[in-house]
Amino acid sequence: MNKFIGNNKKLFFVTNNSNKSRNEFVAKSNKIGFNFGLDNIILIAYLVVQYLKAINFEKKCYVVGTTGIIRELDAASLCIVNIMTTCAEREPLVMGKPNKHFCDILEKEYKVDPERTFMIGDPCNTDILLGKNCAFQTLLVETGIQNATDI
Repeated sequence: MNKFIGNNKKLFFVTNNSNKSRNEFVAKSNKIGFNFGLDNIILIAYLVVQYLKAINFEKKCYVVGTTGIIRELDAASLCIVNIMTTCAEREPLVMGKPNKHFCDILEKEYKVDPERTFMIGDPCNTDILLGKNCAFQTLLVETGIQNATDI
């Protein structure tokens, strides 16, 4: 991964894991030897923040989720109150993999060209499907969740 970064390739770690903030993922990746910065980490919580900024949201945020989401929203200075989705009386806007919103943020914020992008992952229903939904090339790594015989 460091070789990709060293060769000026855009590299992103994308995850639906919301237990940690981007700062925590950067610290963890740096600790194990990867030269990641905040711009290399794309989390659901980050996507939520980008969406709220795009719609000029300035009210309270109602969060049903983990502390990682709360820390990411706090970092963006958005006020947080916990409440159940059903109380909002509307359907949630889903941000995580494999939804196209991930692609939209990568293209808009990071100028990612789908034709020159490669999605490497394991679960077909999230990582590989995200790649397909975004018109990326994909590579199934078979690290334990699924393998080629499951396809």
